[in-house]
Amino acid sequence: MIVLKEIVIATTDYLTLKARKIQKGENAYFWEYVSRKNGEKSVAIAATDPFGRLVVTKEYRPSINDYEWGFPAGLVDVGETPRDTAIREMKEETGLDIINIRLISPFACNSAGLTDEVTAMVFADVEGKMSTEGLEGTEDITTFLMSPNEVTEHLSRKLIFAAKAWIVMERFSRTGFIL
Repeated sequence: MIVLKEIVIATTDYLTLKARKIQKGENAYFWEYVSRKNGEKSVAIAATDPFGRLVVTKEYRPSINDYEWGFPAGLVDVGETPRDTAIREMKEETGLDIINIRLISPFACNSAGLTDEVTAMVFADVEGKMSTEGLEGTEDITTFLMSPNEVTEHLSRKLIFAAKAWIVMERFSRTGFIL
């Protein structure tokens, strides 16, 4: 596979629609994809509190016109590490403080057929009091602290889950552990 050229099809305040012309043997084709203007890296944070409860978010997502159940998450700002972003996003979205980071995964693709965005999973311990004070005006996020049984009950309902969160939530519901 050889990239012959890349073109910008359209831009918005936050996204760029691009196309790459790819050469494979004798054939050439265009592949369209979406890229974030401010960078393609993000984090999602799987965390438990001192009582062993999982931090779960319910966030309205305009692209699906519904609520997605998942974890606190956000974009890695220029100059930030995944650790920095996790600490900032956990505080902004939930009011909780990360007190220990257990593991940070390598960046992995979210939906490689659609976007160049990659996400690092951060596994952490948190403490503090939940708050919505750090939410941006456009965010609609509710935070829950859930026991394994509560997570099991939510997984059995017809809800929309973030794929990366579902995997961790399913393990947590069976074992009580995120790692």
